[in-house]
Order: sequence, then structure tokens, then C-alpha cells
Amino acid sequence: MPHLDDAIGRWIATATGRTLDQHATDPVPAAAHLPEAAHTLRGARAELLLAVDRLRTLLINEEDLTGSDGSFAGQLITVNERANEYRNARNSVDLLIEDQARTEYADANPARPLRRRYVNPGDTVLVVLPHTDSCRARHLAGRTARIHVGASYADVSLPGGKPVRVPHIDAGIYPDPTDGGIYVLQSTDDAAIQADTRARRIAEALLTEAIARIRRRYPTAVMAYLNHPHLGELDDGDDIILWNLTGAGEQLWPDENGEVFQSADEPGERFWLDDRDGDPYAELAEINRLLTAVYRERGAELFEPGELGGGWELPLDRP
Repeated sequence: MPHLDDAIGRWIATATGRTLDQHATDPVPAAAHLPEAAHTLRGARAELLLAVDRLRTLLINEEDLTGSDGSFAGQLITVNERANEYRNARNSVDLLIEDQARTEYADANPARPLRRRYVNPGDTVLVVLPHTDSCRARHLAGRTARIHVGASYADVSLPGGKPVRVPHIDAGIYPDPTDGGIYVLQSTDDAAIQADTRARRIAEALLTEAIARIRRRYPTAVMAYLNHPHLGELDDGDDIILWNLTGAGEQLWPDENGEVFQSADEPGERFWLDDRDGDPYAELAEINRLLTAVYRERGAELFEPGELGGGWELPLDRP
């Protein structure tokens, strides 16, 4: 439930000298669990306010005098139940705030500068996993990992291991109480995440440029066929990264299975990426990894090699 005013977040920041986002990245379990406990407290507080408001309306309308005893008594019971839920949620937050390890760490270490990166289910991002009890038990806490975001979970991928599915809180994914969105936290001084963010921007810019080229060459295209970049060779023998692009026009024909393909009348063009210093194979692998994530987020679907060659189908919106 979105909250227009995050009173709980302000109260915790005033009481501790740290925002909930800053607590979330501290390497102490009590701090790492504060965002989740605050989320529970927000919900309990909202439900208590709603129950009290209904009781107030009942009294204003004199339904306690003119209505049945059962309805009035039932609303009193509801208020009492919601009050107990609120008290339990508040006690949980108080215990985390008063935790000795959390307090000692906060006193000895200044809060790190952070920024939010908003995500959606289907996104893949790089994060530092929080120090929740569960992450510590699984030896995940504090490790930099790539996560694939789900609706209420995330698949965590670490080098050399199989993906592990964990709930949002253990993947470092947090709800925004003001708009219902979700986000991850990234330290502005984390070199690995900064590099990943820059590389991702390059991949997104490459795909944007590819779509623009297809639109210019095939104005009526409704589908783009994109393969992955591959290594080519310049006239002087130097390696350079190439990207084959094909726009799909209005021509239609069925294949042997009766499925209809949309194809361009002309072959696709080659998109020459900037030649960079360093190992071109390593550069190519990084571009392809990021482009795979960006393709999926843009709604592209992988198709099998065949007459059109393997790659991705990306629907193009008509102007």
C-alpha cells in the first residue's frame, strides 16, 4: 500500500541518525532487517488508522446507539486486534533500533553515500547482498552478485555457482513506501557497480542506436531482428566488433509450419561498434552479456537459428 508520507522512515532517521536506506547497507543484521520491519510497521499502522476511522464514523453516525450491539462490539474487537498488531510491529522495530551491535557500528562508522536504482520484475542488476540473518547463514552477506528481479523474489547469481532464489529483502530489493515501486541500493563509491552501470548505459545506447538505424532504413518495419555482436576484421587486419541488424517490413509469407514471418526486402546492415583498447574478446563478451539483459527488458524474444539466423525478435512500435 503506497503511503503519501513516510512518517515511519522519518521517525527512524530522527531516532538513529541514519535513513532506512543507510541502515540497509550496514554490515549488521539488526540494521539490515530494519527496512523490512519498518515496512511491516507501516502496514500495521495503516490498518490501525483504518479501524479507528471506521469506529469514529460509527460513533459520529450514532450507530452505537441506534444499530445492533454486535456491529459496535465487532468494531471494538477489530480496533483491539489492529492495536495489538501495531504494538508487536513497533516492538520489533524498537528492538532493532536498540540493538547494541547496530548502535556501536553506527557510532563508529559514518553512513555511506547511496543512490536508489528503481527496478522492475525481469531486470538484471548488480548489487551487494545485505547482512540479513538468512544471507549470513548462506554465506551470501556482503558479496557482490548479479540478481534477476522477480515479483517477490530474486535469482542471485554468483561466479562459479548456480542461481539461488531468495526473497526481495535478502536480495537487497526494497519497496518505496510513497509510490509502491521497488529499488536496489548502490553505493556511489563502489567501483564495481559504477563500472557495471556505465557498461549497461553503453548497451542501452547501442540498442537505441540500432533501432534508430532500422527505422531509418526500413520506415515500415514492425519487427527488428538483432543478432549478437561478433568480431570482424578491418582492412588493415585489426579486430573490430560488428553488429548485424535487419528490419522486418510488410512482406509476409508462411514457413513450412504455417507461421508467418515479416521480412525486409533488403539485407540488413552491419553496425560497426567503436574499436576500444584492450582485449576485443573480453569487450565483446561484456557487451553481449549486457545486451541479453537489455533485449529481455525491452520485450525481445529469442528465436532459434534457421532461415533468418539465430538472434532476437524485437517488436517496433509504429510511429
